[in-house]
Amino acid sequence: MIGHPSETLEDVQAIVDLCRRVIEEGRKVAGWKVKLNAGVSTFVPKPQTPFQWVACDTRDNILESRHYLNASCSKTKISS
Repeated sequence: MIGHPSETLEDVQAIVDLCRRVIEEGRKVAGWKVKLNAGVSTFVPKPQTPFQWVACDTRDNILESRHYLNASCSKTKISS
């Protein structure tokens, strides 16, 4: 999930790092044919949750995070 107001690019990089580690583990079992499809959604505060009064992140920050994910994942067999 991306788009939380307190999110940093290090948090987005952690998503990419986790995906790479998953691919490495998969390659140990299935070889080089492993691919990963990572579903990433945008944070939307819901009522009746602790986040109900938290503001959404700005559109520009969300697009920047999404672009960073796509650019980082295009180098490996990760589709997002």
